[in-house]
Amino acid sequence: MDYPIYIEGRQCGTLTESKEGLYTVFHADCPRRNGLIRLWLHGGGQSACLGLLAPRGDRLVLTRRLSRQARTAFPRPIERVSDQPGTPQAEIRTPAAAPAPPPPGPSPEQSTPEADGWRALPDGTLIAADGRRALPAALPPGSALASHLLRIGDRDYLVFRL
Repeated sequence: MDYPIYIEGRQCGTLTESKEGLYTVFHADCPRRNGLIRLWLHGGGQSACLGLLAPRGDRLVLTRRLSRQARTAFPRPIERVSDQPGTPQAEIRTPAAAPAPPPPGPSPEQSTPEADGWRALPDGTLIAADGRRALPAALPPGSALASHLLRIGDRDYLVFRL
């Protein structure tokens, strides 16, 4: 199965999903560009980071080989592949679909990452003044790491120290 890759809102490469025995293999290929680019899979209302594109000659590539268990942490079906961490609902909606309702305003227990002492980095991660890092995470409820998620703003993050 092939999916177009969107970087900065423009289609610029292809992600191929294939089976190799008991494994699912994802292979991404794009023209080379500057900066670090993480690929995110979007679908079914969730997003998950597939990995970081790596330079190889004049191309950027990524190959991930996942067991059936590891594949369950990624959206199924895949509706879009992009460099943006959040599910880009406006971009994946088909013309026949009903318009998405506006997002609810923040509740008292929710606040922006900046108000909680976090600073957003260009790759979608957060950093705190005390050195903690937060990676956006979309884990299935049965995941062993699900109990370690921290809600910052309106997203779940896996927080750790380097």
